[in-house]
Amino acid sequence: MNLANNKNSNRKILVCFFILILTTNFFDAIIFRDIGRPLVIMSFIILLFFLKKCRRDDYNMKQWVICIWIMIFGSIVYSNIVNGQSLLDVAVSSYFAFGFASFFVFQYFRLSYSDSITLIRVFSVFFCVCYLIQSASYPYVFFSGALVESEFNENYNRMRMSCSVCSYCLLFYGINRLCLKRDLRFLFYVFLGFFPILIMGFRSLNVLTILFTIYLIIAATKKMAHLTTVFVISAIISLTLLNIPLVQDKIEEMMIRQENEQTFGNKDYVRYSSLYYYSNVFDKTTDRIFGGGVPKVPGNLTSEDPYIRKFCMGYQYGLFWNDLGLIGLGFVLGFPTVLVIIILTIRTIIHCQERDILFIRCTLLTIMLGSIMTSQEFYRSGNFVFIGLLMYADYIYHKKKNESRYFNIS
Repeated sequence: MNLANNKNSNRKILVCFFILILTTNFFDAIIFRDIGRPLVIMSFIILLFFLKKCRRDDYNMKQWVICIWIMIFGSIVYSNIVNGQSLLDVAVSSYFAFGFASFFVFQYFRLSYSDSITLIRVFSVFFCVCYLIQSASYPYVFFSGALVESEFNENYNRMRMSCSVCSYCLLFYGINRLCLKRDLRFLFYVFLGFFPILIMGFRSLNVLTILFTIYLIIAATKKMAHLTTVFVISAIISLTLLNIPLVQDKIEEMMIRQENEQTFGNKDYVRYSSLYYYSNVFDKTTDRIFGGGVPKVPGNLTSEDPYIRKFCMGYQYGLFWNDLGLIGLGFVLGFPTVLVIIILTIRTIIHCQERDILFIRCTLLTIMLGSIMTSQEFYRSGNFVFIGLLMYADYIYHKKKNESRYFNIS
């Protein structure tokens, strides 16, 4: 009986894994570049299918997702009517924002808590391995993130990649399990998640990662003796990492950016320039309510379309709407939509109080706070799809816990 249950669980995990690969476009792999639009449309249909199939539950996720979808569709229609954009172009460009609906994929297959954690772990490991292989294989390109020369070339590596939240999740998962199980084998996940985060080189996100690592260690470790042991191990690991050339180079690189006054303390900081520029692009009240629409900007930064031309002009001066984080997202999707997304995320953060799932709380806090006005990591392509999985793990954990006080979470 147990063997049959294990086979059934493995089968469901495998199916869900491939649906995740499909709905994240395999981390924007180059092999799918020529069929990008049909793939996005197919992924959207898959999410819509599972959204329609699943019934409402006490988590009220369906109401939240439907609300977000309606608001996104409102932005798409507004962009078509006011800015003359193609409905299909804006819908495809906005696909990343529909990702929370992945929750219903896992609900449909009725993944258990342990199955959802296995899927989180396996998918995160897969992402980190793909990221490190791409980082080490340049100039060979497997994922579109390696094509952005301003972020990745022979002398400079801050490569971004779709579904980057996986690296933060894996790091916090390893730390969470290390604190609970006191098994050094979980250091494998810590190291594997750490290096993509380091290579991406976001100063604010790195600081937040350190802060929430400290919080996680304290919150997940009850006994003072165990807490001391974990901190000693952490100190030894930190000293070891500081002697690795890659780590030293990345720290030096971030310090140089800090010394060059690429900070909010500098009135000429590019984020201020971007905020000023896009505040004038989206200067109407209706723009900020509905959102002007996620743009489809051509690679050559030339366009006859008046709306797209505004983005092309900004890009030529290094002014990107997505560098403004959640504020930039508000310009293109509408600030009410962003507010609903933030509230939904905060709800999950508050819900994850138990020691077993603190890694979900730390992951969401890190990427959301780090994306207020400095990066798009919170809503980078594929991240909402993975966050849907994290929300499902939180949901099924509490569902089973409430069903039986004797339910064994481990």
